[in-house]
Amino acid sequence: LYRNEENDGSSVRLHLVGRRHDLGAGYSNRDGIGAKVTAYEQGYLGDGARRIGFREIESHGGFSSESAIDAHFGLGSAAAADIRIVWPGSDGTRIVQDLLGVSAGASVQVLEAGTFTAVGAAEGPAGPRIRFEVMPNPVRDSARFTFGSSGEPPTGIDLFDLRGRLVRSIRLERAGAPGSWAGEWDRRARSGEEVPSGVYFARPSGGSPVPPQRVVVLR
Repeated sequence: LYRNEENDGSSVRLHLVGRRHDLGAGYSNRDGIGAKVTAYEQGYLGDGARRIGFREIESHGGFSSESAIDAHFGLGSAAAADIRIVWPGSDGTRIVQDLLGVSAGASVQVLEAGTFTAVGAAEGPAGPRIRFEVMPNPVRDSARFTFGSSGEPPTGIDLFDLRGRLVRSIRLERAGAPGSWAGEWDRRARSGEEVPSGVYFARPSGGSPVPPQRVVVLR
């Protein structure tokens, strides 16, 4: 229950739903506990000078009480806001999800969606910054693997099935900015045949250690 007698401004409320319970490893807990939610003025997503507010979803509280797990932001007279959610993820991955133009007065249920960003265990001031993504995911026709690191680069991407069998090795080539590589996958195995629908795992071969990326194939 919310009641605001201070002014006539508007607000937005977001209820997060993680997808680990139905999509499996890599996704976040059902209530999104640990997610970091930031609201920005519309059109200024990621601009710290235009940040409206920040909320980390948590459930602790005092005796016989608990914090509300919804993220609630006052917008004043603004008609809408841009929202960035950094989901906590699991198994060394996370998802960054952006919502653009969320209307004032809206109450939104947000299902975790997007592309995993793997975070190397050595990440920090003294360790390499690592980005490992696959888009689109789920994969229907083809996919593009991108890898960025300030450390040692990988030699390629190895794709495995759930039994740990190597399905395909994908060559990476330099892509744009220094420290960036990319490779295309046509959804085919080493034999040249299309792989069946299911769950696979992609892992960079060589280079800085990175948790595997969960890849879903749909036909």
